[in-house]
Amino acid sequence: MKKKIFVTVMICLLLALAGCGKSEEKQLQDSLKDEISLSYLGDVHNDKTGKWKLAECVTTEEMSTYLPEYYAAYFGSDDEVHALVNFSNNTTSCIKVSDSNLMIEVHEYVKGEELDAGKLFSGMLIKTYVMDKETGEITDEW
Repeated sequence: MKKKIFVTVMICLLLALAGCGKSEEKQLQDSLKDEISLSYLGDVHNDKTGKWKLAECVTTEEMSTYLPEYYAAYFGSDDEVHALVNFSNNTTSCIKVSDSNLMIEVHEYVKGEELDAGKLFSGMLIKTYVMDKETGEITDEW
């Protein structure tokens, strides 16, 4: 009986200690929330693949300054497609991964497009660029 109580107490203690510190992912999420008012909304309505994700932010910061952190904080796998709507500059960015790079297409925001996968990225294409997902270095732009 004493052994069972001891084991139970030790398991509870280990679980409590594991929850004390924030994970790096959670710290990045909190930082993005504070710095660029980022709200991660998750799955996109009417997405048939289950791999499209949606986030919204309000910032005048250049996206290149926070994309590596966004990738580390929110990409669950490299086959996801993320839509990042920025209400400050009225853009919707499509973020995909190819090898060690982030492939980014920046589109004009179309009102309500974030509500349906079929409407996302329907605005005029403004810019396309490639960024190293670890360093944030832009390797190609057009």
